Order: sequence, then structure tokens, then C-alpha cells
Amino acid sequence: MIMQMQPSRAARATQRLLLAAVAAFVVSSPAAAQVDLSGEWGVRFHEDNPERGTGPDLGEYYGIPLSDAARWRGEAWNGAVMTEAEWQCRPHGADYIWRGPSALMISRKIDPTSRDVTEFNLEWLRSIERPVYLDDRPAPSPNAPHTWAGFSKAKWVGDMLMVQTTHLKESYLRRNGLPRSDKATLTEYLIRNNDVLTAVALMHDPVYLTETFIRTTDYELDLKQHIPPYPCHVVEEIDRPAGQVPHNPMNSDRSQEEFAAKWKIPIDQVRGGARTMYLPGAPVSPAKGQTGASTRPGVPIDLTGTWMAVVSEDWRWRMMTPPKGDFASVPLNTEGQKVLAAWDPARDAGAGQQCKAYGAPAVMRRPGQIRISWADERTMKLETEAGNQARNFLFGAEPAPAGGASLQGVSRANWQTPGRPARGAAPPPGGSLRVVTTNLSEGYLRKNGVPYSAGARLTEYYNRIDDPDGASWLIVTTVVEDPAYLTGRFITSSHFRRMVDDNPWTPAPCTAN
Repeated sequence: MIMQMQPSRAARATQRLLLAAVAAFVVSSPAAAQVDLSGEWGVRFHEDNPERGTGPDLGEYYGIPLSDAARWRGEAWNGAVMTEAEWQCRPHGADYIWRGPSALMISRKIDPTSRDVTEFNLEWLRSIERPVYLDDRPAPSPNAPHTWAGFSKAKWVGDMLMVQTTHLKESYLRRNGLPRSDKATLTEYLIRNNDVLTAVALMHDPVYLTETFIRTTDYELDLKQHIPPYPCHVVEEIDRPAGQVPHNPMNSDRSQEEFAAKWKIPIDQVRGGARTMYLPGAPVSPAKGQTGASTRPGVPIDLTGTWMAVVSEDWRWRMMTPPKGDFASVPLNTEGQKVLAAWDPARDAGAGQQCKAYGAPAVMRRPGQIRISWADERTMKLETEAGNQARNFLFGAEPAPAGGASLQGVSRANWQTPGRPARGAAPPPGGSLRVVTTNLSEGYLRKNGVPYSAGARLTEYYNRIDDPDGASWLIVTTVVEDPAYLTGRFITSSHFRRMVDDNPWTPAPCTAN
């Protein structure tokens, strides 16, 4: 017979204290959304497809707030440098890899006790592993070695993962010689909306940028994807004397003039700079120190105010009307291509249909300002300078206004708030707005007649970011589904910077071309 030993009174007291301490730890743990970002993510080339594939043209600098020093470095760059042994297996830097032609795999490490995610690891094809730490490890010394991945610490902001990266090796902003210095810092927000991942990259570089450079990239969850290994081997591509580095002599490069002539773009726009990110001639007065918290009951974030589109992606397709037949980046099917080939802006204007490129699926891609306000307790109003359009986002289950299909359709909206917090903690702040728009009339995804049909369905996600530098950003992820003219979902993300509310408002009428 085995005797069971009863714990002593002191041992039982110790057990009670330990259980109480564990309970107190669970209750007092900070609220965290803990969104699962892990998985295989398929990259979508629905923005900047030519640049991200074959690469940008020489001298293509628009949409980047580059400094004179960056422009001079770009003009001295020679593409033959990529044949140098030191460059052949060089990976993209942490900031540029988002724009590379590679799928993404995200894995995670979980603390076995708290069940919190302590690290995400990001890996692309033709790249290096990039750990992102969520624990309390200290940052390395400023004099510590810099790497292609840098050092990344992260924290949850609502359902968004905010990542701040330092210790980056010098790399490039664009694969045509525009540089990024080793003094740059990177702030990213990873936003998951169901099976769509939007990565927001905010680059701060005191050497080569005059203000923040923002890019957004979209991925879709792909359950069948597997990123293969990619061994790299250095070969001798060009026989050249030892020590010779390909470059252009100072003031000898004429690529900017050639690019401007090719696409009929003013040379001052091609040369880049902060002003090229905004509608030409538009007054730009960014707001500072704004807060995203809302004072309206049941409204998790404040989206109201005036926001300026920052065009740092798809510049030639958004700032100007693309050539007829150009549908680069859009997954257009055969029927859609037939409609595109028949585009006639004069016919549209004569029929009073010059606003077909300003419908809900496309108007957020137009340059200029938008203004968001509350029309009443259950209706949010979004106005655009481009085309002088107005959209109404309807909350609740009230019947939609009577009427047929229209350019702006019928938009139903609901708030999405962060996941469950730790037991006993207050709900974490933040959230996003989801808007689904149907009952659309046919229109154009781009001003050159790239079509969507009357049966298209539009889903949008609105997220607000308040960057540590004081700027506020509105990120709009747009998903267009149209079996009539698209081979799959068309996913883009647009970004807007918060302006002071008295920034001049100058709505412009629709134009057919």
C-alpha cells in the first residue's frame, strides 16, 4: 500500500501564493491584439509592375522626395555595376525587399508560458532572413555592425504590427541607382485584413530624402505556396581591369531628358523631389500632432478631416492618362481587353460619361485631396477633389437609398476592432473601417479605359497611422472583384497624408482623358 503524503500547511500556503501571483500576472498582462501574420503570402504586382519586374527606366525619379545628393548619386550610377562579383548575390535591403518580385513567408516564435508572439521571421526568395523582435531585448550600440536586414523591434498598435528598424547597410530606393544611406531608419506597419496583407513602409533618411518616403505593398494568403531554396553563384560576366568600377562621369548622364521625352512628362517632374508626390500646384500643409482617437461613441478611430493623396507608386498611371491599350499591373481578361481596345474619350465626353474613371473602384487612386466627415449619426461622407465626387458610407441595417446603379454605388460600412485582450484587461484601442460597395454602374479602373463592369464588387479597408514623427497617414486597401473583366482580385493600397483642415479645397470636374 502506497501512502500519499499530504503537503504541509507551509507548502499549501506557498502554492496559494504562486497561484495568486500567476492570476495577477494574467490579469495585469498588457492588452495585445496578437494577430496571426504567419503563413505563405503571394505577392501581387498590381502596383508598379514594370518597376518591380524588369526594373525602372534610367532617370525615372518622380514620386520620391529625394535630395540633390541622391539625384547626383543616381546620375553617376551605371547598371554594369550589377555584374561586379560583390553585387551579384547582394540581397535587397529590408526596405526595398517589399517591392521585389518575391513571395513572402512569415513564421513566428511563441512564448510557451504567456503564449505571446515574441518574434516574427520574414523571408523572401532571393533574400535574407529578417527577424522582428517583440520582446524586451535592448537595441545594439549605434556603432554595431549594420546589415541588409537591420535590427527590428516591434509592438502592437491595435491590430497593426508596428516595426521600427535601425542598423541598415546602405542600399537603394529604386533599382536605377537612387541610393538610401546607412543613417536611414525604417518604420513599418503590417496590416492583415482577412487574407490580404498590406505592408506600409515609411523611410526616413536624413542624407538622401527631404521628407518621409512612403510605399505600400499588398499580398494574398496562399495556402499552396512554398518558397524554394535559391542558391546564388558568382560568375565572371564581364572581363574588365582589376579595380575598375562602372560609373557615369559627372554631368554626362542624359537619361532624365530621354525619359521625359519618351513619356512626354515635364523634366521637373521626372527629376523627382517632394513636390512630385502631390498634384502639381496643390497647396500642401501637413498637420502635425493629430491623434487618431475618436470621441464619438462606438467609433474606434477618427478618420475625419482633410487628407492629401501621396503618389509614390503607379505615378505614370495616376498622375497622367496612360497610353491607349496600357493595362500594366491590372489582371485584365480577354473580354476586358476588348473593351479597353474600344476606348474613345471623345465618345465618352459626347455622351456625358466623362466621369467613368471617377467611380468608387478608381476615385481613391486619383491625385488630390479627400475630405471625410459625418453627415449624420449613421452616415460617413467622403468627398474628393478629383471629379468633385461624394461617397456615403452607411452604417447599420437601414434600407439603402432608392435608385439604380451609380458610379459610387451603395456602400455598407462597419468597424473592425482589435482582437480579444488578455483576461481582465481593457480592450486595446484602435481598429479599422471595412466598406463594401455594390450596385455600381460600369466604369474605368484607369483613365485610359481599363474597365470594370456593372457587376463589380468593391471591398475597402481604412486604417489610420499616427507615425512617431508626428505625421498622420490614412491607408486605404482596395479589393476589386469583377468576374466579367478581371482574371482575379485587383488589389491596390493608397496612402494619404493628414492636412490642416483649412488647407484650400479646390474640387475639379471630371475629364474624359
